Order: sequence, then structure tokens, then C-alpha cells
Amino acid sequence: MSVKGRWDIDEIRSELDVMPEVDPVLGPLMERLELRPAAVLLPLLRREGDWHVLFTRRSQRVTAHKGQISFPGGRVDDTDESEEYAARRETYEEIGVPHESIEILGKLPDSLSIAGFRMAPYVGMLPSSLSFVPNEYEIEEIFDVPIRALLEPGVLRKTMRVHVGERHIHHVFSFDWREGYEIWGATARILKTFLEQLAGPLKVVEGEVKRVEMSFPFEKK
Repeated sequence: MSVKGRWDIDEIRSELDVMPEVDPVLGPLMERLELRPAAVLLPLLRREGDWHVLFTRRSQRVTAHKGQISFPGGRVDDTDESEEYAARRETYEEIGVPHESIEILGKLPDSLSIAGFRMAPYVGMLPSSLSFVPNEYEIEEIFDVPIRALLEPGVLRKTMRVHVGERHIHHVFSFDWREGYEIWGATARILKTFLEQLAGPLKVVEGEVKRVEMSFPFEKK
């Protein structure tokens, strides 16, 4: 596969088809916990022949995860017909993408969030010409990053974080763009799983934080 991120849709589908249902590392822990169901969409779009991953930056108004970078998603409601439907619904509610505009390419292994959710991550392609209509109460920004930039050595780093009084090593995607542009937690875990399925193990390199190419379809003024 191309290191430039020029995979075709069939290649991506094939790679996703062979993935396990549950994260093999977290699976035993998830079986012991009482987790609430949630679903997210890892959105892809094409720009000038390259694949980009779309992210949202949450507003300071929301009660949880203020200012964090994430994928569209949320809890699975009783009225949702499936986890995939929940991922589509949340994407529409957060950034205004209609259900029919999302082409689901496959699913990544279920993962775990520190908020107590079992997360079902779906990978979906969006039209490159799509206009976003964000929920400005929830979403501060929408931006996308080329996959080839995310694969650059030095973008993925290791950091130590404290949760419930305990120190844990986390993988973090760090961008030398604006203060706070850091992807961590479940979003980083899902993104890392997806990228490594396409391109193999990512290099974790210490040193200066990489400056990466980003574009902003929506930025709140």
C-alpha cells in the first residue's frame, strides 16, 4: 500500500473486514466492566487524491470533554436501530452530515472510554464537496488532516497522564499548529488502530512536535 495515503476504497474495505470485533488488548477488561454502548464515526474524505481524516474540536459549553479533539459520536439511544445508525445520527446532529451522505466502509474493533462507554467505531467516507452545518453549542471547530501527515514519525508520541490517582502511559497525536491540538484517549486509540491496519506499526519518536498540514472547513469566529 502507498505511504502517501492513496489507498482505494476496496483496499480500505478489505483491511477493515479482517479486524476483530473487540480490541484484543482491552477485551478482557471490557468483559468485566458494566459499560454503556456508544458509537463514533471516523470520517474520511478525499482531497486532491489523498485521504484525510476529519476531526471535531468540542466547545467549552458542553458538560464533558470541553475543548477536546474527537470524532463525531455519542451514546446509543434506545430508539437507534443499530450502533451504525447511532454513529450516523450523531454525525448528523454534530456536524450536519445527512445519513445518506455517509458511505460506511467498515468497522474497527470496539474500544473503551474512561467515561465508561463501550465504543463501536465505524469508518465512513464523506463527499469532498460537502458543506458542514455544525451544532455550535457542541462543536467549536471542524478540521481535517491528511493521513500521510498522521503517519509522519514524531506525530505519534507517548505521554504520562494521571487518571483516578494513577499514572498511565498514553499514545498522543500532537500537532505543532495551535495550543491544545492533541489527540489522546479513546480517539487516539481508535485512530492509531485504523492507521496501523492500513500502514503497519507507527513510529513513536521523541523530539520536537511535528507541524502538520490541516484545513478548516468550519472554524467558529
